[in-house]
Amino acid sequence: MSKIYLFNPQHDLSLAAGDIEYRAPEPAVQLASDLSLLPVWYADYGDTVITDTDAELPPLVRGVHLSGIRDVVVGENDRLMPWGWDRSVRMQFLRAGVPADWLPSVSEIDMVRALSHRRTAGRAMDYVRAHASGMRLPDAAVELGSFREVEAFVASRGNAVLKAPWSGSGRGVFWCGVQMAQSLAGWCGRVIQRQGCVMGEQALDKVQDFAMEFLCSAGEVSFAGYSLFTTSGGVYRGNRMMSDTMIEDELAKYVPVSDLHTVRDLLCRFLSGEIAPHYSGYVGVDMMVYRDGGEFLINPAVEINMRMTMGMVARVIYDRYVGEGCRGWFHIGHQPPGMLLAKDREMRAGMPLVLDGGRIVGGYCPLVPVGDSSVYSAYLVMGE
Repeated sequence: MSKIYLFNPQHDLSLAAGDIEYRAPEPAVQLASDLSLLPVWYADYGDTVITDTDAELPPLVRGVHLSGIRDVVVGENDRLMPWGWDRSVRMQFLRAGVPADWLPSVSEIDMVRALSHRRTAGRAMDYVRAHASGMRLPDAAVELGSFREVEAFVASRGNAVLKAPWSGSGRGVFWCGVQMAQSLAGWCGRVIQRQGCVMGEQALDKVQDFAMEFLCSAGEVSFAGYSLFTTSGGVYRGNRMMSDTMIEDELAKYVPVSDLHTVRDLLCRFLSGEIAPHYSGYVGVDMMVYRDGGEFLINPAVEINMRMTMGMVARVIYDRYVGEGCRGWFHIGHQPPGMLLAKDREMRAGMPLVLDGGRIVGGYCPLVPVGDSSVYSAYLVMGE
Protein backbone atom coordinates (compact mmCIF):
# COMPACT_ATOMS: atom_id res chain seq x y z
CA MET A 1 0.00 0.00 0.00
CA SER A 2 1.29 3.46 -0.87
CA LYS A 3 0.01 6.99 -0.47
CA ILE A 4 -0.81 9.36 -3.32
CA TYR A 5 -0.50 13.08 -2.53
CA LEU A 6 -2.10 16.10 -4.17
CA PHE A 7 -1.47 19.72 -3.14
CA ASN A 8 -4.85 21.50 -3.37
CA PRO A 9 -4.44 24.71 -1.32
CA GLN A 10 -7.77 25.99 -2.65
CA HIS A 11 -9.35 23.48 -0.24
CA ASP A 12 -10.48 26.08 2.32
CA LEU A 13 -12.12 28.20 -0.38
CA SER A 14 -13.79 25.10 -1.79
CA LEU A 15 -15.20 24.23 1.64
CA ALA A 16 -16.56 27.75 1.95
CA ALA A 17 -18.28 27.44 -1.42
CA GLY A 18 -19.46 23.87 -0.77
CA ASP A 19 -19.75 23.17 -4.51
CA ILE A 20 -18.80 20.10 -6.53
CA GLU A 21 -17.89 22.29 -9.51
CA TYR A 22 -16.03 24.96 -7.52
CA ARG A 23 -13.70 27.09 -9.64
CA ALA A 24 -10.87 28.52 -7.59
CA PRO A 25 -9.62 32.07 -8.27
CA GLU A 26 -6.49 32.36 -10.39
CA PRO A 27 -4.07 33.05 -7.47
CA ALA A 28 -5.15 29.80 -5.77
CA VAL A 29 -4.76 27.87 -9.04
CA GLN A 30 -1.28 29.38 -9.50
CA LEU A 31 -0.31 28.49 -5.93
CA ALA A 32 -1.43 24.89 -6.46
CA SER A 33 0.64 24.68 -9.65
CA ASP A 34 3.79 26.42 -8.40
CA LEU A 35 3.90 24.39 -5.16
CA SER A 36 2.63 21.09 -6.56
CA LEU A 37 5.91 19.36 -5.62
CA LEU A 38 5.75 20.43 -1.97
CA PRO A 39 4.33 17.05 -0.81
CA VAL A 40 7.54 15.23 -1.84
CA TRP A 41 9.06 16.57 1.39
CA TYR A 42 6.50 14.83 3.60
CA ALA A 43 5.73 11.79 1.44
CA ASP A 44 7.39 8.47 2.28
CA TYR A 45 9.60 6.22 0.17
CA GLY A 46 7.47 4.59 -2.55
CA ASP A 47 4.68 7.16 -2.39
CA THR A 48 3.44 9.21 -5.37
CA VAL A 49 2.96 12.96 -5.71
CA ILE A 50 0.59 14.30 -8.35
CA THR A 51 2.11 17.26 -10.18
CA ASP A 52 1.75 19.18 -13.43
CA THR A 53 5.49 19.86 -13.62
CA ASP A 54 8.16 17.76 -15.29
CA ALA A 55 10.82 18.89 -12.81
CA GLU A 56 13.02 16.37 -11.04
CA LEU A 57 12.90 15.54 -7.35
CA PRO A 58 14.97 17.75 -5.03
CA PRO A 59 18.39 16.13 -4.38
CA LEU A 60 17.63 15.35 -0.72
CA VAL A 61 14.40 13.47 -1.52
CA ARG A 62 14.60 9.82 -2.54
CA GLY A 63 12.16 7.20 -3.75
CA VAL A 64 9.07 9.38 -4.34
CA HIS A 65 7.29 8.97 -7.68
CA LEU A 66 5.78 11.83 -9.71
CA SER A 67 2.69 11.57 -11.89
CA GLY A 68 0.14 13.73 -13.64
CA ILE A 69 -3.38 13.31 -12.29
CA ARG A 70 -4.60 11.76 -15.57
CA ASP A 71 -1.77 9.22 -15.52
CA VAL A 72 -1.72 8.30 -11.85
CA VAL A 73 -2.12 4.61 -11.09
CA VAL A 74 -4.23 4.02 -7.99
CA GLY A 75 -4.51 0.58 -6.42
CA GLU A 76 -7.47 -0.54 -4.34
CA ASN A 77 -5.37 -0.45 -1.17
CA ASP A 78 -3.59 2.83 -1.92
CA ARG A 79 -4.49 5.87 0.13
CA LEU A 80 -5.29 9.18 -1.55
CA MET A 81 -3.88 12.13 0.41
CA PRO A 82 -4.94 15.55 -0.87
CA TRP A 83 -4.04 18.65 1.16
CA GLY A 84 -7.69 18.57 2.26
CA TRP A 85 -10.86 16.69 1.33
CA ASP A 86 -13.76 18.58 -0.23
CA ARG A 87 -16.34 17.94 -2.93
CA SER A 88 -14.23 19.57 -5.63
CA VAL A 89 -11.13 17.44 -5.09
CA ARG A 90 -13.28 14.32 -4.90
CA MET A 91 -14.60 15.20 -8.37
CA GLN A 92 -11.01 15.66 -9.60
CA PHE A 93 -10.19 12.10 -8.61
CA LEU A 94 -13.40 10.74 -10.14
CA ARG A 95 -12.57 12.44 -13.44
CA ALA A 96 -9.10 10.91 -13.26
CA GLY A 97 -10.71 7.47 -13.20
CA VAL A 98 -10.53 6.64 -9.51
CA PRO A 99 -13.55 4.45 -8.59
CA ALA A 100 -16.06 6.15 -6.30
CA ASP A 101 -15.80 3.28 -3.81
CA TRP A 102 -12.14 4.15 -3.23
CA LEU A 103 -12.99 7.73 -2.27
CA PRO A 104 -14.70 9.28 0.74
CA SER A 105 -18.44 9.48 0.13
CA VAL A 106 -20.17 12.80 -0.37
CA SER A 107 -21.74 12.46 3.07
CA GLU A 108 -18.31 11.85 4.64
CA ILE A 109 -16.91 14.94 2.92
CA ASP A 110 -19.93 16.96 4.02
CA MET A 111 -19.15 15.87 7.58
CA VAL A 112 -15.60 17.23 7.14
CA ARG A 113 -17.12 20.51 5.98
CA ALA A 114 -19.53 20.63 8.91
CA LEU A 115 -16.73 19.99 11.40
CA SER A 116 -14.57 22.63 9.67
CA HIS A 117 -17.14 25.29 10.62
CA ARG A 118 -15.58 27.73 13.08
CA ARG A 119 -18.12 26.71 15.70
CA THR A 120 -15.95 23.59 16.23
CA ALA A 121 -13.14 25.81 17.51
CA GLY A 122 -15.70 27.40 19.84
CA ARG A 123 -16.70 23.98 21.17
CA ALA A 124 -13.03 23.12 21.66
CA MET A 125 -12.57 26.33 23.64
CA ASP A 126 -15.56 25.50 25.83
CA TYR A 127 -14.17 22.01 26.42
CA VAL A 128 -10.74 23.29 27.48
CA ARG A 129 -12.31 25.97 29.68
CA ALA A 130 -14.45 23.35 31.41
CA HIS A 131 -11.55 21.00 32.17
CA ALA A 132 -8.44 23.20 32.56
CA SER A 133 -8.85 24.15 36.20
CA GLY A 134 -6.72 27.08 37.26
CA MET A 135 -6.06 28.40 33.74
CA ARG A 136 -7.42 31.77 32.60
CA LEU A 137 -8.83 31.40 29.11
CA PRO A 138 -10.76 33.71 26.76
CA ASP A 139 -14.43 33.30 25.98
CA ALA A 140 -15.35 31.04 23.07
CA ALA A 141 -16.48 32.51 19.76
CA VAL A 142 -20.23 33.01 19.45
CA GLU A 143 -22.52 32.61 16.45
CA LEU A 144 -24.27 35.82 15.38
CA GLY A 145 -27.26 35.15 13.14
CA SER A 146 -28.30 38.70 12.27
CA PHE A 147 -26.68 42.06 11.74
CA ARG A 148 -28.46 43.34 14.85
CA GLU A 149 -26.71 40.62 16.86
CA VAL A 150 -23.38 41.58 15.26
CA GLU A 151 -23.86 45.23 16.20
CA ALA A 152 -24.77 44.34 19.80
CA PHE A 153 -21.80 42.00 20.11
CA VAL A 154 -19.29 44.55 18.80
CA ALA A 155 -20.75 47.28 21.02
CA SER A 156 -20.41 45.05 24.10
CA ARG A 157 -16.78 44.11 23.35
CA GLY A 158 -15.34 47.42 22.19
CA ASN A 159 -12.83 45.66 19.96
CA ALA A 160 -13.94 42.49 18.24
CA VAL A 161 -12.94 40.01 15.57
CA LEU A 162 -15.60 38.89 13.10
CA LYS A 163 -15.08 35.73 11.06
CA ALA A 164 -16.95 33.90 8.32
CA PRO A 165 -17.75 30.31 9.39
CA TRP A 166 -15.68 29.03 6.45
CA SER A 167 -12.97 30.99 4.66
CA GLY A 168 -9.47 30.71 3.22
CA SER A 169 -6.27 31.83 4.91
CA GLY A 170 -6.36 35.58 5.49
CA ARG A 171 -9.87 35.87 4.07
CA GLY A 172 -13.12 36.28 5.93
CA VAL A 173 -11.57 37.73 9.09
CA PHE A 174 -12.06 41.36 10.14
CA TRP A 175 -11.08 43.40 13.19
CA CYS A 176 -13.41 46.22 14.16
CA GLY A 177 -14.20 48.73 16.88
CA VAL A 178 -17.56 49.99 18.07
CA GLN A 179 -18.02 52.09 14.91
CA MET A 180 -18.33 49.53 12.12
CA ALA A 181 -17.48 50.60 8.58
CA GLN A 182 -20.35 50.44 6.10
CA SER A 183 -18.37 47.99 3.95
CA LEU A 184 -18.01 45.63 6.93
CA ALA A 185 -21.74 45.85 7.57
CA GLY A 186 -22.34 44.78 3.99
CA TRP A 187 -19.89 41.91 4.35
CA CYS A 188 -21.66 40.68 7.49
CA GLY A 189 -24.99 40.66 5.68
CA ARG A 190 -23.60 38.66 2.76
CA VAL A 191 -21.88 36.09 5.01
CA ILE A 192 -25.00 35.60 7.14
CA GLN A 193 -27.07 35.11 4.00
CA ARG A 194 -24.65 32.56 2.47
CA GLN A 195 -23.26 30.76 5.52
CA GLY A 196 -25.90 31.29 8.19
CA CYS A 197 -24.00 33.37 10.72
CA VAL A 198 -20.90 35.39 11.54
CA MET A 199 -18.59 34.24 14.33
CA GLY A 200 -17.72 36.92 16.88
CA GLU A 201 -14.77 36.97 19.28
CA GLN A 202 -13.18 39.44 21.65
CA ALA A 203 -10.09 40.99 20.04
CA LEU A 204 -6.94 40.03 21.96
CA ASP A 205 -3.50 41.61 22.27
CA LYS A 206 -1.58 38.93 20.40
CA VAL A 207 2.07 38.30 21.25
CA GLN A 208 2.87 35.05 19.42
CA ASP A 209 1.11 32.74 16.96
CA PHE A 210 1.63 29.02 17.35
CA ALA A 211 -0.21 25.76 16.74
CA MET A 212 -0.42 22.20 17.89
CA GLU A 213 -0.62 19.55 15.20
CA PHE A 214 -2.49 16.29 15.72
CA LEU A 215 -2.99 13.10 13.71
CA CYS A 216 -6.31 11.27 13.61
CA SER A 217 -5.93 7.62 12.59
CA ALA A 218 -8.29 4.67 13.09
CA GLY A 219 -10.34 6.68 15.57
CA GLU A 220 -7.32 7.56 17.71
CA VAL A 221 -5.63 10.95 18.14
CA SER A 222 -1.92 11.57 18.71
CA PHE A 223 0.09 14.75 19.13
CA ALA A 224 2.20 15.34 16.00
CA GLY A 225 4.22 18.40 17.03
CA TYR A 226 4.33 22.16 17.43
CA SER A 227 4.22 24.92 14.84
CA LEU A 228 5.59 28.39 15.60
CA PHE A 229 4.54 30.74 12.83
CA THR A 230 3.98 34.37 11.87
CA THR A 231 1.03 36.12 10.25
CA SER A 232 0.30 39.61 8.99
CA GLY A 233 -3.30 40.78 8.81
CA GLY A 234 -4.39 37.17 9.28
CA VAL A 235 -2.30 35.98 6.29
CA TYR A 236 0.27 33.23 6.88
CA ARG A 237 3.85 34.43 6.36
CA GLY A 238 6.12 31.60 7.50
CA ASN A 239 7.20 29.09 10.12
CA ARG A 240 10.16 29.01 12.46
CA MET A 241 12.30 25.94 11.79
CA MET A 242 12.94 24.62 15.29
CA SER A 243 12.58 21.35 17.16
CA ASP A 244 9.54 20.76 19.36
CA THR A 245 11.72 21.19 22.44
CA MET A 246 13.06 24.49 21.14
CA ILE A 247 9.53 25.73 20.44
CA GLU A 248 8.43 24.78 23.95
CA ASP A 249 11.41 26.71 25.32
CA GLU A 250 10.39 29.73 23.22
CA LEU A 251 6.78 29.61 24.43
CA ALA A 252 7.95 29.10 28.01
CA LYS A 253 9.17 32.70 27.95
CA TYR A 254 5.49 33.60 28.22
CA VAL A 255 3.49 30.71 29.66
CA PRO A 256 4.23 27.61 31.78
CA VAL A 257 5.06 24.47 29.81
CA SER A 258 2.64 22.63 32.10
CA ASP A 259 -0.18 24.78 30.65
CA LEU A 260 0.87 23.79 27.13
CA HIS A 261 0.76 20.13 28.11
CA THR A 262 -2.65 20.57 29.73
CA VAL A 263 -4.02 22.13 26.54
CA ARG A 264 -2.40 19.41 24.40
CA ASP A 265 -3.91 16.58 26.45
CA LEU A 266 -7.38 18.15 26.61
CA LEU A 267 -7.43 18.78 22.86
CA CYS A 268 -6.45 15.15 22.25
CA ARG A 269 -9.52 14.15 24.26
CA PHE A 270 -11.76 16.68 22.48
CA LEU A 271 -10.61 15.64 19.02
CA SER A 272 -10.99 11.95 19.93
CA GLY A 273 -14.65 12.50 20.67
CA GLU A 274 -15.59 15.13 18.10
CA ILE A 275 -13.41 14.60 15.00
CA ALA A 276 -11.55 11.27 14.99
CA PRO A 277 -14.74 9.18 14.57
CA HIS A 278 -15.40 11.01 11.26
CA TYR A 279 -11.98 11.89 9.85
CA SER A 280 -8.48 10.48 9.31
CA GLY A 281 -5.56 12.82 8.71
CA TYR A 282 -3.82 15.80 10.24
CA VAL A 283 -5.61 18.42 12.29
CA GLY A 284 -3.93 21.76 13.01
CA VAL A 285 -5.20 23.77 15.97
CA ASP A 286 -4.04 27.39 15.71
CA MET A 287 -3.39 29.14 19.02
CA MET A 288 -1.84 32.31 20.32
CA VAL A 289 -0.11 33.75 23.34
CA TYR A 290 -1.79 37.05 24.20
CA ARG A 291 -1.30 39.79 26.75
CA ASP A 292 -4.01 40.70 29.24
CA GLY A 293 -2.78 43.50 31.46
CA GLY A 294 0.56 42.32 32.77
CA GLU A 295 -0.16 38.62 32.24
CA PHE A 296 0.56 36.33 29.27
CA LEU A 297 -2.20 33.81 28.52
CA ILE A 298 -3.02 31.11 25.97
CA ASN A 299 -5.88 31.15 23.48
CA PRO A 300 -5.98 27.39 22.79
CA ALA A 301 -8.45 27.30 19.89
CA VAL A 302 -8.20 30.17 17.44
CA GLU A 303 -8.83 27.94 14.42
CA ILE A 304 -9.12 24.21 13.74
CA ASN A 305 -7.96 23.02 10.31
CA MET A 306 -8.93 19.48 9.25
CA ARG A 307 -6.24 19.17 6.59
CA MET A 308 -2.50 19.25 6.11
CA THR A 309 -1.00 22.56 7.23
CA MET A 310 2.13 24.53 6.41
CA GLY A 311 3.08 24.13 10.06
CA MET A 312 2.97 20.35 9.72
CA VAL A 313 5.03 20.55 6.51
CA ALA A 314 7.66 22.57 8.39
CA ARG A 315 7.53 20.08 11.28
CA VAL A 316 8.15 17.06 9.02
CA ILE A 317 10.91 18.78 7.03
CA TYR A 318 12.69 19.84 10.20
CA ASP A 319 12.54 16.39 11.76
CA ARG A 320 13.61 14.57 8.57
CA TYR A 321 16.06 16.88 6.87
CA VAL A 322 17.47 19.52 9.26
CA GLY A 323 20.52 19.12 11.46
CA GLU A 324 19.95 18.77 15.19
CA GLY A 325 19.81 22.08 17.03
CA CYS A 326 19.68 24.21 13.87
CA ARG A 327 17.28 27.13 13.49
CA GLY A 328 15.85 28.90 10.51
CA TRP A 329 12.71 29.84 8.61
CA PHE A 330 10.24 28.17 6.29
CA HIS A 331 8.79 30.73 3.88
CA ILE A 332 6.17 30.93 1.16
CA GLY A 333 7.44 33.53 -1.34
CA HIS A 334 5.24 35.61 -3.63
CA GLN A 335 6.57 37.88 -6.40
CA PRO A 336 5.67 38.65 -10.02
CA PRO A 337 6.89 36.26 -12.75
CA GLY A 338 10.57 36.71 -13.51
CA MET A 339 11.27 38.55 -10.26
CA LEU A 340 10.84 35.35 -8.28
CA LEU A 341 13.31 33.51 -10.50
CA ALA A 342 15.83 36.35 -10.14
CA LYS A 343 15.40 36.25 -6.37
CA ASP A 344 15.91 32.48 -6.36
CA ARG A 345 19.18 32.83 -8.29
CA GLU A 346 20.35 35.64 -5.99
CA MET A 347 19.68 33.57 -2.87
CA ARG A 348 21.35 30.46 -4.30
CA ALA A 349 24.47 32.53 -4.97
CA GLY A 350 24.45 34.54 -1.74
CA MET A 351 23.39 31.80 0.68
CA PRO A 352 24.55 28.45 -0.72
CA LEU A 353 23.04 25.37 0.88
CA VAL A 354 25.18 23.78 3.60
CA LEU A 355 24.77 20.09 4.45
CA ASP A 356 26.27 18.06 7.25
CA GLY A 357 25.73 14.31 7.20
CA GLY A 358 23.03 14.72 4.57
CA ARG A 359 21.07 17.22 6.72
CA ILE A 360 20.52 20.93 6.16
CA VAL A 361 22.48 23.11 8.58
CA GLY A 362 22.70 26.42 6.73
CA GLY A 363 21.91 28.48 3.67
CA TYR A 364 19.03 28.66 1.23
CA CYS A 365 17.09 25.54 0.24
CA PRO A 366 14.33 25.87 -2.39
CA LEU A 367 11.63 23.27 -1.74
CA VAL A 368 9.96 23.55 -5.17
CA PRO A 369 11.40 24.49 -8.57
CA VAL A 370 11.22 28.16 -9.56
CA GLY A 371 10.71 28.94 -13.26
CA ASP A 372 10.11 31.92 -15.51
CA SER A 373 6.36 31.88 -14.86
CA SER A 374 6.49 31.10 -11.13
CA VAL A 375 4.64 33.47 -8.80
CA TYR A 376 4.88 31.44 -5.60
CA SER A 377 7.78 29.56 -4.03
CA ALA A 378 8.48 27.58 -0.87
CA TYR A 379 11.95 27.62 0.66
CA LEU A 380 14.07 27.36 3.79
CA VAL A 381 16.63 29.82 5.07
CA MET A 382 18.68 28.07 7.73
CA GLY A 383 21.49 29.01 10.05
CA GLU A 384 20.26 31.94 12.14
